[in-house]
Amino acid sequence: MAKDDMTKISFRINAEEKEALMKFAEENDLTVSQIIRRAVKLFLEQNNNE
Repeated sequence: MAKDDMTKISFRINAEEKEALMKFAEENDLTVSQIIRRAVKLFLEQNNNE
């Protein structure tokens, strides 16, 4: 996917969830953005078949 095809989205989570997400990212050598993109893709794939 070309960078020009991408857009931004923002949302709020509580501080505890943010810390857990950041810890997971660091432990798995990922960025938070990578984790969120993967989670959204997985969610859409799983719910597209319904």
